[in-house]
Amino acid sequence: MKNAIKGIFTLFNRNRKQNLPSVKKVSELVNSQSHKQGKFISLMIVPSYSGSKTRSLRVPYAVFYGTVFAFIAVIMLIGGIYLSRIYFEQKAQSLSFSLEETIETFAEYRQSAEYTHISLRDNSLEVYNRLNDEQNRARQEFSRQERLHQDNFDDVMAHIYFMENQIREFETERVEFLDFLNERKTAIPPIASVVSRLETSQESLLEELSYNTQGRTVASSSRRVGLMGAGAQDSIDEDELRERVEILMEELHFQRLLFENLDSYKSQIDTYLRNFPTLMPIVGGRITSGFGNRRDPITGRTAFHEGVDIPAAANTPILAAGGGTVSFQGWRNGYGNVVDIDHGGGLITRYAHNTSNAVTVGQRVERGDVIAYVGRTGRAISNHLHYEVLRNGQQINPVPFITETAGDL
Repeated sequence: MKNAIKGIFTLFNRNRKQNLPSVKKVSELVNSQSHKQGKFISLMIVPSYSGSKTRSLRVPYAVFYGTVFAFIAVIMLIGGIYLSRIYFEQKAQSLSFSLEETIETFAEYRQSAEYTHISLRDNSLEVYNRLNDEQNRARQEFSRQERLHQDNFDDVMAHIYFMENQIREFETERVEFLDFLNERKTAIPPIASVVSRLETSQESLLEELSYNTQGRTVASSSRRVGLMGAGAQDSIDEDELRERVEILMEELHFQRLLFENLDSYKSQIDTYLRNFPTLMPIVGGRITSGFGNRRDPITGRTAFHEGVDIPAAANTPILAAGGGTVSFQGWRNGYGNVVDIDHGGGLITRYAHNTSNAVTVGQRVERGDVIAYVGRTGRAISNHLHYEVLRNGQQINPVPFITETAGDL
């Protein structure tokens, strides 16, 4: 079996070799002695089937290599185009994918932007509404604060005007009181020196006030210009208000000092002002018999008259010449019904020949109070008041003390 297969294979190869065309070498085909051999290249075309002729083709070197190079170039060009096509396809595909992603991203961004726009619009509207609400609340609060400020300002101004009026009234009272003291010091000689010292002290305080306020308010010994002058009702700013408050504080401070000063001196003269016997004891009375030596109406002889006589109708009210305390009332020889009033400072006034007395011992009486009634009791021949002034127990002339009448009270 093995030998049979080997024989078949050998026969097959022999027949194949017999059917193949004979191929000559190039060197046999080309004449190496030809002078054209270096300029041409020969190509042999061998058909693939038996019986056909083998053909040879002579091609110049230049054409051959040019054709080869052109073929290679074409192949390279085609390859480059092919590679470029593949590159650009890949690039286009990548760009397509990128574009799709971009479109998707843009769509997502657009959707997100729409949501954001809607959210921003809603937020803006909410913020706008809040701002409007806050603005309205701020306006209302500002209006409330403005009204409150205006109310406070009006209250302060009203208080300032009230204080200014009070200061003016205090000043008027102070000046009137000084004028009163100046008038009274003539009627009450003991207070003249005290009033003089008081005026000097008041002048000093007023000068200090004028200096401390640096001309912001005018001060003088008798009267000062108040702060509520012409135009005081006009609107003023806070600086002017502050300045007016400062001036008021100075004014009030010195008003207090002035009144404290008045009080300190007033305490020295108050006893004289209340008690000093300056009043005519009989309303409309006149003195008919003075103090000193005179002809005694009963004996007809010259005798010392220790008071003054003031005639009046029976039961005419007798007034206290000054404030004081009743030190005696009752019957006394020669005087009849008599009332003694102690005015302090060693001064006593005596009212005699009364029909009756209207006070009791120890009673406090004021200037002008009714203390008795005119009569003719005791050593008297007609209805009249016998009026005496005693200093430290010694009778003195009453006339200088009588400086006022009941109508002056």
